[in-house]
Amino acid sequence: MDKIYINSAYFTSEISGLDKYFQAKDLRRMDIFTKLALKAAAMCLNKACIDLKSEKTDIALIISTGYGPVAKTCDFMNSIIDDGDECASALAFSSSVHNSALTSVSILLNIKGPALTVSNLETSFESAILAAKTWLKSGMASKVLIGAVDEIHNVIEKVLKTNPVVFETFKNKELSQGAAFLLLSNHGRFEISELETAAEPLNPSAAAFKLAYEAEPMLTYEEVKRIAADFIKTELARVGHNIMDVFENPDANDIFKQADFPLRLKIASGLTNLFCAEAKDIKEIPPDITKDAFENFEKNRIINFFTSGSTGSVKNCLHKQNMIREEAEGLSFLFKNIKRVICTVPSSHSYGFIFGLQIPKLLGVPVEVKPPLPVFSWSKLLQNGDLLIAFPMFLKQLVFMNFIFPDGITVLTSTAPCPDELIEKLYESKVKRLIEIYGACESGAIGWREKAFAPFCLLPFWDGIVNNDKLEGISRKTTELQVNIPDILNMQSGGTFKLAGRKDNAVQVAGINVFPGKVEAILKKHPAVSEVSVRLMRPEEGERLKAFIVLKEGITADEISYSLRAFMKNNLTVHEVPRSITFGSEIPTTNFGKKKDW
Repeated sequence: MDKIYINSAYFTSEISGLDKYFQAKDLRRMDIFTKLALKAAAMCLNKACIDLKSEKTDIALIISTGYGPVAKTCDFMNSIIDDGDECASALAFSSSVHNSALTSVSILLNIKGPALTVSNLETSFESAILAAKTWLKSGMASKVLIGAVDEIHNVIEKVLKTNPVVFETFKNKELSQGAAFLLLSNHGRFEISELETAAEPLNPSAAAFKLAYEAEPMLTYEEVKRIAADFIKTELARVGHNIMDVFENPDANDIFKQADFPLRLKIASGLTNLFCAEAKDIKEIPPDITKDAFENFEKNRIINFFTSGSTGSVKNCLHKQNMIREEAEGLSFLFKNIKRVICTVPSSHSYGFIFGLQIPKLLGVPVEVKPPLPVFSWSKLLQNGDLLIAFPMFLKQLVFMNFIFPDGITVLTSTAPCPDELIEKLYESKVKRLIEIYGACESGAIGWREKAFAPFCLLPFWDGIVNNDKLEGISRKTTELQVNIPDILNMQSGGTFKLAGRKDNAVQVAGINVFPGKVEAILKKHPAVSEVSVRLMRPEEGERLKAFIVLKEGITADEISYSLRAFMKNNLTVHEVPRSITFGSEIPTTNFGKKKDW
């Protein structure tokens, strides 16, 4: 088979959300078989940014099905048995015709090109692909919207159970329901030359379902645009730009253009690395950094939550599409009754990406992105059924302001440990449910808990590697991701664990890992510094680093105050700069010679 290309893909096994795109009168008498086809076809075009109601195009339509609308066919046959030929259901008959889904999809999506239904059991989709290739090569259409639809019905299940001998040679006896649609053309990045999944008599559309699932882009252009905007705003805020100007401006490119060239080059380089397998520096700023980011994503199909600056040397944390899907689907059980998501975390961060972008998309609920500012009118914004995605520092500010949450709010927190006392205070502030996620950039989410002082539960998509009652590593159950745990985790009964500290002595400042030892080493390079000790503040002091500095003989603090602060600004990230500096003649130590707090 000559190569053809997938420009967009979508798979669904359920029909929720159709009312967002179509009027109720159009869906009123539509059966599940047709609704599956309509939803998958509409979302496939939506992902390709094609609106056929406003665009004139020669897109063709092919729908394949192994069994057709089984439920309506059985309803029609039952009506004949129960009521006789003259009183048989006309509606069931019209819906039982294999071509009925094609009719509804073409009318509601305004498809004007050639249209065809193919039904040949397990070879249906393969035959449809051959027809699509012929149409594309002959010029009958510039693009072909091709779909495969099949539904599960109890008649098929009974036939399978009551005739085991007939089906004993079939390897896969699990039935599957759904609709998969692909937008095909002669050009693109995702090519198909032959079907990798063998045809299955009991699952005639299985090959199409698998192909669409693998080819469906994890991100659309609009989603990459949001990630790019969040990344730009976060980086500008990180280096001291006015936070209100940064987060209230809807167009991040406006602020980006106002920054000086070295900063713009650094941001553009970071955005490039977000969608590339290896971190690299670029020499020129692309004319359109959002378009450049999307092209990188389409080419590599990965997202790289790389660490740099405050986490030591650059480390790539690559996540492929199948890994992202596995995590999002494995987390969805936590949010079954959520109606809307309010996200205060940038989608360029691994936490914001999964919970503020992928989870809402999987659940089919809307998202509102808001800056993490406690002065915002949260009491007016939050509604019953909302999921508020936040982090401990922001939640602590809300509690400090005596904020009372409206009824029915679920709060999600991560990026840093949420103190047990804060969890208790949040419940006292009328939070309906609090979920704390334990995870890392390398792995994504690892465990979760809902109560203060409770252990974390290992999420179901992980297999744990346990030695001497310590959870030392984890591996995904269905993808290739394996991670060594950066913390000391003590395993308990029932697949739960408790955090007992970090292996690498890192601490967290505003959800970012920083290394006091690294900060000490950099401060020692200042020509006036003799010795230095850096540590995290005590809770009553704040949540930043503090430093104790011993100056070289003959130098006073007043003499080097300006140069020291300039040195820190040029050599440390915002999170690494000590908020408090104490000068003295020697580093404070205990009677045993170990460093102590001051």
